[in-house]
Amino acid sequence: MSLSIKNTSFNKNKATTSTAANNTGSLFTINSGNSILENLTVSNNITEDYLFSLSSKFVSLTDSNISYNNSNKGIFFDTKVHNQNKYFDRDDSSFELSNLIVWDNVVNNDNSTLTIQGYETVISSKNIFYGNTVNNGYGGALSVSATGGASVAGSAYTKFSDTGSSFEGNSAEYGGALYFSGTSATLTNTSISGNTAKYGAGIYFESEAQFSNLYLNLENVSLTDNKGSDGALYLYLDNDGNYSVDLNVNISANNKDIVWQGNCDEKGEGSDIVIRFK
Repeated sequence: MSLSIKNTSFNKNKATTSTAANNTGSLFTINSGNSILENLTVSNNITEDYLFSLSSKFVSLTDSNISYNNSNKGIFFDTKVHNQNKYFDRDDSSFELSNLIVWDNVVNNDNSTLTIQGYETVISSKNIFYGNTVNNGYGGALSVSATGGASVAGSAYTKFSDTGSSFEGNSAEYGGALYFSGTSATLTNTSISGNTAKYGAGIYFESEAQFSNLYLNLENVSLTDNKGSDGALYLYLDNDGNYSVDLNVNISANNKDIVWQGNCDEKGEGSDIVIRFK
């Protein structure tokens, strides 16, 4: 089955959870093999569960504005069929997100503004994530993980790439802007500025024991003025893995009263990069 939602607005709705009425507490919850979401406006909605969620093998989310929403779990995409104990085939599954403006959303539970999990490939380009707040969660702007899809091992981690996106002023507990788990990531010409988190104010990168040879490549990436006591970049690695971290990073600050080249907590304490082993 294929799904296409284009040129559509979801504004000022309130979705509550009700078992009796079969309400999911989300704007919509859909299972679809192929999904195209294009030129959506999603703003000023309040939901008790996800803002919206979708299970699909192939997803394209482009040219959309998502702003001023308040939800418990944010936006959620995965390869698991909702309410069923089965999955779309993970092999060759892909997710594309481009030309999005995602700003001033609030997530009240331990998810992310946008969670993508279980896909083989995630390709991001020219997105703006600004001022999103995730209370006690993972990824103030975006969370990408290999878990959630069919049971896989070895090399079946998620491969993420971003080109030319901006992540500014977002906050969470883990990964003020970006959270990666079981995911190899390449960021190119990406700006990560003014984000806040306890662990990884800009980026939180976590390995998983079942995935070997993960990598994190940062090419012409700007990490500036991110606030957190445990690094602008936080690497949480499994002892048994083989990891490649290639950092070609521009770390700078424009404000004279900020130390650690701008990446620190409000007391001027912290560091640009923190590496810990499980």
